[in-house]
Amino acid sequence: MDALSAQQNLINHIGGKIDSHFLNIDGYSIHYVTAGKGDPLLLIHGINIGWGQWYKNILDLSTNFAVYAVDMPGAGLSSAVAIKSADLEKLFVEIIEKFISRLKLEPIYLIGHSLGGWVILRIALRNNVDIK
Repeated sequence: MDALSAQQNLINHIGGKIDSHFLNIDGYSIHYVTAGKGDPLLLIHGINIGWGQWYKNILDLSTNFAVYAVDMPGAGLSSAVAIKSADLEKLFVEIIEKFISRLKLEPIYLIGHSLGGWVILRIALRNNVDIK
């Protein structure tokens, strides 16, 4: 099964209205899914996992939020990258900042796991964000 078919199977398994999108940022094709309405909530996965990490949470969260679950570069259907030689700040933090800006998602709620948590902390520090 290819990655696109696997993703569609996961979306079908979750149920509900989940849409798949692509956005080009700095030459990277960034894949993400959306669900729900309300204040924007961005889910950022751990390293090499992809948006599917959040499959058990998306529907519940989408009852109160417009959920955005992203495949960071190197994961899921987003562009492949050489992570070992990459500038992680540029590759992950700046891409997610531009993702938020391009989609006009501010103000936004952020949830991250592992590497995704680090990305959120770096975004907060770089932008002098008050974390609650």
